[in-house]
Amino acid sequence: MEAFYTEVKHYLHLNTYHSLTTTAPNPESRKANIRRVSKTYLLKDEELYYRHKNEARLVVCSNERARDVLRECHDNLGTGGHPGRRRTMEKIKDVKKWVIF
Repeated sequence: MEAFYTEVKHYLHLNTYHSLTTTAPNPESRKANIRRVSKTYLLKDEELYYRHKNEARLVVCSNERARDVLRECHDNLGTGGHPGRRRTMEKIKDVKKWVIF
């Protein structure tokens, strides 16, 4: 899954296909998929965002970044303090679209 986001990010940044795309088993199909899907993403300050209901949600592709998001939603008093597991997960879903590897 991380490779997919790498391909989308590359396509949005350079408007060309990543080598992962061009060397895929069926490159023409992969290119079409990247073009189609890239319309639902945007690149801002070198970060990939998923467009969702007029919002831009950060796509998190690393464990380190995911821990930062989790810590922020769990511990930050500005977002409600130590709310427990269920509420922390609700806050994460409200704030971020994230992918962990």
